[in-house]
Amino acid sequence: MANTRYLTTAVEDEVRNRLSETHQVAFHKRTLRLQTGGDHEFDAVSDNGRIVASVKTASGRTSGGAHPAGTVVNCIAELYFLTLVRARRRLLVLTSPGFHAIFMRAVKGKIAAGIEIVHIPLPAELQARLSAVQQVANDEVQPVLDPAELRVLNGG
Repeated sequence: MANTRYLTTAVEDEVRNRLSETHQVAFHKRTLRLQTGGDHEFDAVSDNGRIVASVKTASGRTSGGAHPAGTVVNCIAELYFLTLVRARRRLLVLTSPGFHAIFMRAVKGKIAAGIEIVHIPLPAELQARLSAVQQVANDEVQPVLDPAELRVLNGG
């Protein structure tokens, strides 16, 4: 099985480091109290609590070229949690330029005030490792169909 957890951790560490450099304050993964009374774990929270971020490592379209609807919905869920936390800045950080473009089109005019969607590119080596693991994970869930089954699915 693909070890997606390790790379997710590496990506989140990279994004926290980049945010720390940009904002001159340390960032850590932290569970915060939501305005509704529940709790949610955020991927990057500044030590002073002024900036809260969720990080998503989605690539662009699926390997079959389809719109990544599930990933879009997952990001929308993170936007919801960001609306429920008190912070001066609330960020959804996307690491893929392809997915960033797809997501921005999908949510145009639908983002709550005070939420920012930002793209933070990964270093080439980390992006290459991430892409390789994502491909392995995708191959693991991709159905294997014989030609007859494909004809049935395609209406032929």
